[in-house]
Amino acid sequence: MTRIVAPFRPEHVAARPKDARRQVSPLWTFRVIPYLMALTPVSFTVQLFAVYSPRWGDVASCAGAALVFTAAGHVLLKLVLRRSPTTEIILSLLVGLVVLAPFFTVFVPTAYQTLSLIALCVASMAGVAVTWCTRQQVQRSALPTLIAIVLVAAIGLQMISTARRVIPDAWRSRRSDARLYTQQRFSTTTNLPATEPLNENSLPHIYLIVLDAYGRSDVLQRLYGFDNSVFLEELRGRGFFVARRSRSNYHLTDLSIASTLNLAYLNGRELQHFRTRLPLRSMICDSILVRTLKQHGYETVAFETGKSTTECESYDRYLSPSKALSDLQDVLIHSTAIPPFLEAVQSWVPYWPSTLHRNRIAQTFEQLPLVTRGATTPTFVFAHVMAPHPPFVFDELGNARNLHGRYLLADSGPFHAVHDRSSYVDGYRRQLQHVNSQVLRMIDRIQSQASRPAVIIIQGDHGPRSAVNVSSPATSDMHEAFGILLAVGASTGASVHASAFYDEVTPVNIFRQILNSYFGTKLDMLEDRCYFENPIYSYQFQDVTQAATAPDAGAGADKSKCFIKN
Repeated sequence: MTRIVAPFRPEHVAARPKDARRQVSPLWTFRVIPYLMALTPVSFTVQLFAVYSPRWGDVASCAGAALVFTAAGHVLLKLVLRRSPTTEIILSLLVGLVVLAPFFTVFVPTAYQTLSLIALCVASMAGVAVTWCTRQQVQRSALPTLIAIVLVAAIGLQMISTARRVIPDAWRSRRSDARLYTQQRFSTTTNLPATEPLNENSLPHIYLIVLDAYGRSDVLQRLYGFDNSVFLEELRGRGFFVARRSRSNYHLTDLSIASTLNLAYLNGRELQHFRTRLPLRSMICDSILVRTLKQHGYETVAFETGKSTTECESYDRYLSPSKALSDLQDVLIHSTAIPPFLEAVQSWVPYWPSTLHRNRIAQTFEQLPLVTRGATTPTFVFAHVMAPHPPFVFDELGNARNLHGRYLLADSGPFHAVHDRSSYVDGYRRQLQHVNSQVLRMIDRIQSQASRPAVIIIQGDHGPRSAVNVSSPATSDMHEAFGILLAVGASTGASVHASAFYDEVTPVNIFRQILNSYFGTKLDMLEDRCYFENPIYSYQFQDVTQAATAPDAGAGADKSKCFIKN
């Protein structure tokens, strides 16, 4: 069979457009833009909160959650809408709007939130309209690629800025000693040497239980209309000394606990070299007290707290009763579109952040008495419980309490931006009653189950904040900010002499007295002072002792004495 081969002719080949390369649709850039927009608020949040030295695990988990949520929304909308290049472009803009909008409710001042959201919506709708009208030109445009490059550059610069703040402080804090950052220096390597030999069998278990934002009795009566005398009498009936006019030494958690565990006031001059809270984390988890107790054979136990600066994973045992959001995860996740979605469906599905937070508090109280059961060595137990501090997840009977509005680990300004003062007062008062019942139950179990005598310190790290702005001492009620519960007790076989303490005692002196009693040290008591950190310049402290020690507020008390005069 004869095979005929047609001759090659150039006209048989279709003419190739000169701009063929330029017609390649950049749809992949449109698909990427929503994910970059989802990561932008997370990276901005990390940069903004670099002062708290965010753990990269927290950042990665929140970034992953934002990307997964964006992908789910993108895929769902693609299944519903008709597939076409134009639809894909419009869809990307809308998804980007959804994932970026919640960012404005977190970081933009309340007065400008509505205006910012309107501007964002108008810009997005304009982009959709332009895309629809000029869909062919947009598909061939370099604009989406440019947008993607700008977003990548912004995220990269924010991450570099964060690393520049965190990495030097991390290196410096690891190579330094907590004693450098206190005003009262302990010169020996062993920190606090005993003046006489110690019998290990006579050393007690020591519990430090910090109830976040637990206020003093007179403050609760004046500002919250709550009589806490029944609970205090129950403590005294169990052998506790309860200070009547105790105050915290600092108005912020990390400053207060660092001072307590190092038996000294903080040295602001040395700390000002740092740009983050990393040295405070080191001072809390590798404190002078912990070093001293370890020297005498103590085992150290810490509980997960939810606050990054008090997470002492370096202790001999670190217990995580129930996984919940940390403070940084809370802020990070609220810069994404996930919480508004959960709030919309919480009537059908339990709002999991509040449930996990509730479980963590409940399980911490439940496990605290079990830590030392059967222990053969003396044990130091540190538990920082985020209650009665917001969020208010318990009612007075311990039942789950529905949250109206955002789940917030913050109080003061961030809380009052979402809720009014009456919500704070009501939620605090109800949660406080449940905390009281759990504390008494916990004390009874510790005193009955401990394998050796136990000393129990129960204190607030600072006062409640219904009338406190942590960034403005001039407009804050210092009486409320610094007035705290402070109680010291012991189980059978341990002796805590009430005469060793006094009604105005502050946390900086508590362990000085306990070490003098049990370890034979001769530590002098420090003057009880109160300091407010400068809201603009970290580690600059203002002495507010006079305002914080205003006379007990009664019916005729002068409330103006509780505020700082400008």
